[in-house]
Amino acid sequence: MSSESKKAGVGEVRLACRQFAMLYFHFCKVLVESLGEDKALPLVQRKTGPGNSRRCGIRLSARRPASLEECD
Repeated sequence: MSSESKKAGVGEVRLACRQFAMLYFHFCKVLVESLGEDKALPLVQRKTGPGNSRRCGIRLSARRPASLEECD
């Protein structure tokens, strides 16, 4: 892999991370505005449990920002 293509790849990953962070921030902000901070905080902090990702079609084992009723 050339140095230029590696830099381009790193730049693309950083851009995707920034976009995901902004999407997550907006989602959390909407939850807080809709539900209030007391109800939104546990949803934002909730982790995906074993098996939830497979039932919901989520392929990542990262945190999910909110409870999906059909997955519980």
